[in-house]
Amino acid sequence: MSRFVTVPSGDYKVKVQSGGEIKLDTGVGVGNTRVTGNLIVEGTQTQVTSNELTVKDNIIEVNSGENGVGVTLNQAGIRVDRGSLVDVQMLFDEQLQWNDPDSQTTRSGAFTFVDVNGALLGLRTNSISTGGALYFQPGGSGSLRIIKSTYETYVTDDNDIPNKKYVDTEIVNQINSLAPVFIGHSDTEVRVADSTGGANPVSQITMSVDGVVKAKMNGNSFEMYNTTVDIGQIRIEDNIISNTVSNGDLKLEAPGTGAVKVTDSFVIKQTPGTLDPATDPAVDTDGVKLYSKVPAGGDTGLYYVNTNDAYGEMISKNRSMVLSMVL
Repeated sequence: MSRFVTVPSGDYKVKVQSGGEIKLDTGVGVGNTRVTGNLIVEGTQTQVTSNELTVKDNIIEVNSGENGVGVTLNQAGIRVDRGSLVDVQMLFDEQLQWNDPDSQTTRSGAFTFVDVNGALLGLRTNSISTGGALYFQPGGSGSLRIIKSTYETYVTDDNDIPNKKYVDTEIVNQINSLAPVFIGHSDTEVRVADSTGGANPVSQITMSVDGVVKAKMNGNSFEMYNTTVDIGQIRIEDNIISNTVSNGDLKLEAPGTGAVKVTDSFVIKQTPGTLDPATDPAVDTDGVKLYSKVPAGGDTGLYYVNTNDAYGEMISKNRSMVLSMVL
């Protein structure tokens, strides 16, 4: 039989001794206790021991009644009891700072997933949607890393995000696929070819200027064509080696006990010449200077000037025999 308590005017209050308990008993696991108005709990703790809690409100407010600027206790959120394992929390933390991509200013307060000891937790989902750009801000020396074995092999769509391994592999593959590889602009270039894999007959570097091949280098030789090369004070032009400094010496030296050897005929052009207009060259204090001009009494045309400033012609064998018989 139902019972009703009606108070036509005024309030209705049930009071027990201080520290006592008021219990509405509808049976174990059955029945309902219904409040048609608002339920206000003024204690310091509200405990719900039911197995399932259903809330019709679309927004649940925590840290209600806050009067400070932000959360006075710095953090507010929801905690999950994990039994013998460390409890975890979803918190709004006033102390966390982040960069606002729209205003490019630093703002305070962000959501974080941590356990009760402050250790960060993972978040699993299959989609993140933003109202604009998506910014990642790794802390300290951290980086944005994808943890998946052979992830680079799954980067197949134009919108897939590549990792470093994918980029490194792609660069190597692209370089290896170029046959030959070259650096150039218009008809001037340096072209590299490698014989590995049989794509090219020989490994070679070719340099062209204005469409004309100027040099080739491979594992056995370095060839230059129709060009002048200056190395320090040495100039190489076609089959001529000269000094770039006017009136400078061109030296051939063999270190230690070595010698400068000529394995073919040796030609000394007659003076005066284009590069040496003097008929008789000046003395050289370093040693004997040999030169060539029109043959005279010695019948050789090979002349010398020594450090004593003495000039003379080297005499041939036949001329020396004739002179010895005359004398």
